[in-house]
Amino acid sequence: MYFTGFAIGEKNPGESDEAALRRISDEAKIEAVSSIRMTVSKVMSSMASSSMITGHDGISEISIEDFSSSTTIQTGIKDIPGLVSEVWPDPKKRTIAAFAYVGKSELLRKIDRRLTVNMTKLELAVEEAQKLAGASRPKEASDAVNALSVLLADIEDDQKLLISIDGQYSDEDLQIQKFSELKRQLSAICDSLKDGVAVCLICSAEIFGNAYSDFEKELKAAMSGMQCHFVESREEAERVIEIKALAVEHSNSELYGLKNYFCYVNVDLMLENAAKGVRLYEGRVSQKGGHTCGYGEAAKDGYREILEKLMTIIKENLL
Repeated sequence: MYFTGFAIGEKNPGESDEAALRRISDEAKIEAVSSIRMTVSKVMSSMASSSMITGHDGISEISIEDFSSSTTIQTGIKDIPGLVSEVWPDPKKRTIAAFAYVGKSELLRKIDRRLTVNMTKLELAVEEAQKLAGASRPKEASDAVNALSVLLADIEDDQKLLISIDGQYSDEDLQIQKFSELKRQLSAICDSLKDGVAVCLICSAEIFGNAYSDFEKELKAAMSGMQCHFVESREEAERVIEIKALAVEHSNSELYGLKNYFCYVNVDLMLENAAKGVRLYEGRVSQKGGHTCGYGEAAKDGYREILEKLMTIIKENLL
């Protein structure tokens, strides 16, 4: 009914009473955790053996393959919810004894709950990584996928703990199918990040001396449907796109009582085949923009209008 651990020891020279109690208590907890690890390892080995003989032990072949792939588990004190200890200092003998324990039913309930919470976290994280990849933000998508390694390991460990404590847990209880599907989606995201042309976009855009970062975002969004993905440096890129854009005041006029402001957006565009060191395009593209609310809004209108011209040139020279 319980996983237990026992430890006894003496206070070290210079060690406070509190530190000694905590140390011996932790030793007892570690002993209890070790007994859980041994149970997990034993159950995993048993499952692997039985699967080779009959393949029928109440657990599907998929779960058998997943679980028998590793018969060890890295579990620490903090990983075992509900693990507690009691200590008994003996001043006469100058010793401290500690007994740690956790009930199997309580452990099952808490790990089951933790598994469900972590599966929800994983599902949301996969959705976010898919959005980043779909928005042509490969660096962020890759970082998001890599950051999930600890969460994936935690889920696998909790699945092993549950099946070792209660062999009647089904694939559905352990969320095996859902977990496998989420891992498949993560693998697909990684594969998608490797597809298409690697593009390094170097973009500088200004509106009357002030940086206009929205233009780079709009350009990446416009390119999201193309067979390409963005990388951070020239060394990683197959194509390099350099853009220097400026907004210039042009004129204003009044029509039907409304004042209209006009600007020109001038974009110096260079597109290079980095792998071959060949310049594919170099030139200036201009677009007039207008608005009734001032030159700043007129400039933003010009930036929106010039996107179509730039995309035509990029599509012709990128692939």
